[in-house]
Amino acid sequence: MRMVYKASDFEGTKIKSAFDQMRANAVINAQHDTRGLSIISFNICAFIQQARFDDAYFVLNEWAVAPLLRNPQKFRKYPRAGMNALYKRAQVLIKDMSKRQNIPYWFIERIQSEMDMNIEEYYAELCPNYVHETVVKNTAS
Repeated sequence: MRMVYKASDFEGTKIKSAFDQMRANAVINAQHDTRGLSIISFNICAFIQQARFDDAYFVLNEWAVAPLLRNPQKFRKYPRAGMNALYKRAQVLIKDMSKRQNIPYWFIERIQSEMDMNIEEYYAELCPNYVHETVVKNTAS
């Protein structure tokens, strides 16, 4: 199930044009596979080249938690496995982005920490009784 973000979903960002919204939706709905990572890199680079880093952070943070938003009941049922899967998903993206010469290292470092925080915040809302410290994040490069 694809999530389609409307203009109102991008409030607080500079994502206003239909083309920017299309790029953002393509990233948010990209799968966790080679094709999806290529879609993300292609579209995120457009935001980075225009120095719209906050928009890029927003879109990548939404991508990081998209499976949780699509199927929250599954994540409630299996909180540890779900959280580990989201961390792994984020790590695969970070590893892929690290190989790209057109994405600055400082951007990758910041988005990695922002995605981790975003996952934790969403999980705190979804599963308030879940103890986050029990999850081991795979931060190996």
